[in-house]
Amino acid sequence: MNNLLELQKQIETTTSLEQRKLKGQFFTPPEIAHFMAGLFDLPRTKTFRLLDPGAGIGALSSAFCERVSQLRTSHRLEIHLFESDGGLLPSLRRSMEYSKQRLAAAGHSCFTLR
Repeated sequence: MNNLLELQKQIETTTSLEQRKLKGQFFTPPEIAHFMAGLFDLPRTKTFRLLDPGAGIGALSSAFCERVSQLRTSHRLEIHLFESDGGLLPSLRRSMEYSKQRLAAAGHSCFTLR
């Protein structure tokens, strides 16, 4: 999650608070994202679908991926991400690629749609 915290800090230092307010952007702190990911019921089937309609840099999706990566049985995640701020897409792609690698290393698979 340190990867996300670094991305979040970078974005917050390069955009003003006023700009973020105009776009309705609020970057979920990693601790809150982990808490929220813990509220999901764990997948009972091999495939699990997650919708992240205001993905930002992917904090919630990444936290859920981290949680699934700790499961012993393999799962397939289908994550549907939507972000209206094109300036955040490179950071979102980076964070999801990192999550995909962690899931793969733990024996899970993931694909994302935007």
